[in-house]
Amino acid sequence: MKLRHLGPADRDLWLDVARRCPYATYFHTPAWAEIMTFLDARQTIASQLFELADGVPAVVPLLEYRYDRVFCSYESIVPGVYGGPIAERPLSSEEVDSILNALVTSRVCYLRIIGNPHLECFRVRPEDASDFVHVIDLRPGFDTIFRNFHENHRYSYRQATRKGLTVHRAESLSDFREYFEVYQADRRRWGTGALSEYPLRLFEEFHRRADPNATLWLAKLDGRIVAGDLWLYWGKRNVGWHGAADPAFFKLNPTNFVLTEIIRDACKRGDLVFDMAASSGLPGLIRFKDSFGAERLYYRNRVRKGSVAFRAYRRARRTLSAISARVRSSLKSRRGAVASAGPSAPEHSSRP
Repeated sequence: MKLRHLGPADRDLWLDVARRCPYATYFHTPAWAEIMTFLDARQTIASQLFELADGVPAVVPLLEYRYDRVFCSYESIVPGVYGGPIAERPLSSEEVDSILNALVTSRVCYLRIIGNPHLECFRVRPEDASDFVHVIDLRPGFDTIFRNFHENHRYSYRQATRKGLTVHRAESLSDFREYFEVYQADRRRWGTGALSEYPLRLFEEFHRRADPNATLWLAKLDGRIVAGDLWLYWGKRNVGWHGAADPAFFKLNPTNFVLTEIIRDACKRGDLVFDMAASSGLPGLIRFKDSFGAERLYYRNRVRKGSVAFRAYRRARRTLSAISARVRSSLKSRRGAVASAGPSAPEHSSRP
């Protein structure tokens, strides 16, 4: 398929394409890539610009990792959230494949694209999927959506309201820091099964940026934060990225409460899609999201192996490593043989 690779994507152009794209999420924006490089300085932003056959620009949000100075790997996008190319119109599977193939230049050792369930060509049947997400169509309105909740969930929400839970947007730095403490309490409950370990400075960075498209929603009881969810807004879509609840207040069902209020707000905003994201295969979390009457969207990631140059380089390294190991083994054997033989007897010569 005919297309042109125009090189690194200018930030302003990238942002403009993301704004025009009907299936882009916050994960596809420069802001998200900047936050991820702040979190891990080993990554650099390497988003690329293409011109499609009809002249439409397409951008692939990418983060780059260096490998042995010469080579690099790409991911779209860290940490395992929706990536892939974006444009002002839907892309076909053939266009996406052509773009990904063009990205694998001689210095690329690996490319991974996390599927975007909001772009049709990434969607697949359940048996072929890499993962799935839960989404709610917001067009029917909040009252209809609420009636579609499981009856236990509706009861939990009403009970939380009666118990005095209130919903708030995080504003102060202390809000973000207190939410982080809730997150730590939740992580301790999970122990080694915790899915993430993000530092306080990440949440402080969200506060510093004060991006209106990134909102930390909080459930409070008598002024104390007992749960929260960080939601990312872009266009008419919003995606939940991080959530935590204080185990000491689970009996109040604060997560049920805060998510219901976020849905109510999204309906007021005129959003079209409420995306609860993937569930990392956790059965309990999957059942919880099902209780909202959410639809499952199955998608597949796309991966490209390294270039011919990288594969040759890797074979050469393996060969050299094997030769080096044999040489070291041979030298070790010789030294062992000499040591076991003991010191040699001195030679005596007779003089005439």
